[in-house]
Amino acid sequence: MRVYLQLQKELENKGLSKNAVIRMTGIDRSTFYQIIHGKRMATSDQLIRIMDSIGVDSRGRFDLLSEYEKEKADGKAYQSRADVRNFINQLAKCPDLSREKLCPEKIRSVIHSAGTSGDGKLQIYLPGTLMIRAGIYAGILCEAKKYRLEVEYLSTFSEEDETGMIFGDLAECLHGLEESNLAIRLYHLDGVRIPSIGVLFPYYILTKDHLLLVSSDAGEIMELTDPEQKETYRRFFEEQIEKAKPLMAFNRDETALFERMRRDYTKAIGKGQKVYFITPQPCIMLTVTQKQLQQYPEGEKLAAYWHLINSLGAHEFTSPSGITRFMEGKRIKESGVNIPLREKDMVLLRKDLESRIGKNLFLLNDNNIHLSGYWEMVLFEKEKAVFAPFDQGSFLVSVTYPRIVDALVEWCESRMQGVNADVVRNSRA
Repeated sequence: MRVYLQLQKELENKGLSKNAVIRMTGIDRSTFYQIIHGKRMATSDQLIRIMDSIGVDSRGRFDLLSEYEKEKADGKAYQSRADVRNFINQLAKCPDLSREKLCPEKIRSVIHSAGTSGDGKLQIYLPGTLMIRAGIYAGILCEAKKYRLEVEYLSTFSEEDETGMIFGDLAECLHGLEESNLAIRLYHLDGVRIPSIGVLFPYYILTKDHLLLVSSDAGEIMELTDPEQKETYRRFFEEQIEKAKPLMAFNRDETALFERMRRDYTKAIGKGQKVYFITPQPCIMLTVTQKQLQQYPEGEKLAAYWHLINSLGAHEFTSPSGITRFMEGKRIKESGVNIPLREKDMVLLRKDLESRIGKNLFLLNDNNIHLSGYWEMVLFEKEKAVFAPFDQGSFLVSVTYPRIVDALVEWCESRMQGVNADVVRNSRA
């Protein structure tokens, strides 16, 4: 429903007169009447004042702000922001174990064989962005998580493919890494459709000893045992990987992870690159002072990391519930340390958090955005998005696909500007 129609409905439901709202908002009478009758669009400030004066509840505010953004943004931008919101919410969902049912018994046995034989490698060719393909892949990952496997997944995208579907692929891959020994690498060929070797069986799964062909509806699975045929498929897969670009690269070298992020941050500072954090809890390094950190164990290491993070000029997104968990936890859980915070520092932290809201700290609406408690994201403008397990630092996942990176960065920028249903305004920590 259009914004002006929703406002009319809210006025009617509350039994308020237009004159009363005009007095409370201080908006010019002529301007208000044009807004309420759809002759002009309200500014974000005017809309907030009208909603506050009417006393619109949280559900009504969400509907109004969502429609307001939809009317202001072009359709493509609005859809992209919705795709990002859905992706973030999808990451927060616990993986559905019932998806194992999507993995047929024949595929299960091949995965089991690869996982127990020491082969350790699974190559999956699933071209296109069909829903059935997503179902197959979800089932495969649920089964593969039981073993220590390296998964290479090759897909194809075209300009016609919806960004939301690509985000769905990424979310499935990231869920596959949660609490598992998998190492997943996702590759893509963009703008082309790879001709399938078999028309009736466009998908296939390769291990050292097995080759399974899967029909387009996953209703039929055929195993090829001829060594020459298996080698043909394997060679085709490797040729396509050579042409493809990594959409998601995995790194579990724990000793090098901190150094890698340090290089990324240093590079971003040198390039004047915009950086964004999306975290389950506020980044302690953006909240405490360097002097405070030096008083704790490993203070020098923390202080050096603090200097680097604060030189980024980064913007941070977390949630009110995340701040609550942080204040209750009273610990530094960053840079490979886990240290209890002093009570006097907690008082200062709360004040600093409150002073940062709306400047370089933005609170996401818990009713609309559900942040994953497992993942934190660091976005580097026009370059990559880095995902890491929050509190663990055991591995990193780098995503370089421009459509994903650009959509995530644009979402952050648009959340920081104006009003929208995702960000809580005028809130206290």
